[in-house]
Amino acid sequence: MKQARGGRKGAARYCVSYGGASQTGWHGHAPLRDHVPRTTPNASLPSGHATARDHATPQRLTQYSARGFTLVELLLVMGIIVMLVGLLFPAVNAAVTAVRVAATQATINNLSAALEAFKQDWGIYPPSMSGKDGWSGQNTGGTSGYYALAYYLMGEDGRGWGALNLNGKGPFGGKATAAYPSYYKVGSANSGAPDPILDAFKPGKAIFYYRYEPAENPPYNIQWNKGSGLIGDSSSTNFIDKDGFEILVMPTDAAANARRYVRQDYLLISPGADRYWGYVKEQQASSGGSGSTLVQVNTLTDVTSGIAMCDDVCNFKH
Repeated sequence: MKQARGGRKGAARYCVSYGGASQTGWHGHAPLRDHVPRTTPNASLPSGHATARDHATPQRLTQYSARGFTLVELLLVMGIIVMLVGLLFPAVNAAVTAVRVAATQATINNLSAALEAFKQDWGIYPPSMSGKDGWSGQNTGGTSGYYALAYYLMGEDGRGWGALNLNGKGPFGGKATAAYPSYYKVGSANSGAPDPILDAFKPGKAIFYYRYEPAENPPYNIQWNKGSGLIGDSSSTNFIDKDGFEILVMPTDAAANARRYVRQDYLLISPGADRYWGYVKEQQASSGGSGSTLVQVNTLTDVTSGIAMCDDVCNFKH
């Protein structure tokens, strides 16, 4: 580069040469044209000499993009997935429970309609107490109210009563010439009495049935539905006792300052999602253990204080 003569005072004119082409400008100012070297191959460069862009070959870009994830990146992604699952699981579980509650409530509503239709034809609701109106567990697995509910609403062989019954029988004995289709239908007819009607929860349990008996003391008796209602299950799982049962079906009437039965015709009760009949509360593990478990309660103060809760699905509000 050589300094040129002339030019403005205080400024030196210079000449820059790139590969045989010169550009002229004033010192301290940009040249007349962009003097940045072009990145296209230049014939004047020595053999084997490459520009900066030449180094970014497709092969090298492929090597960068195919290097994969580091262990830290994989752990971070896994942590995010676990966190999302933890956030979504309660919502999904609540949605499933809500669907099962709705399905069980629909079953109870259908059973209520069937009971009303039965009463319209025969004058009374089906019995739930052994020894009442000829009920003694005919051709069923027991004398519990949930067996009676299925037997009377479906017929002794699942086909109904009267002309539709294989023996032409009525629900309370004798012959019935008219045809009475099943008031409630589950599955197909069979040679024996229908199984108990189960709720929609898992595992499914029988929907307990109690008919109001004003001549009995008490008119609703916990003993009319024995066992858990699970087919093939002979356990004693039920309401904790008479008091635990009456807390649910005979709450306090604040206006009358007395306890009254919620209904005086019949009761239909599913144990709900927790699979316990009646009210329950959380109890801490004993002996210094961690966690808690649900236990049934039979004390009214636990309910009125808000300690106990009940998710039973019934034909009445609680």
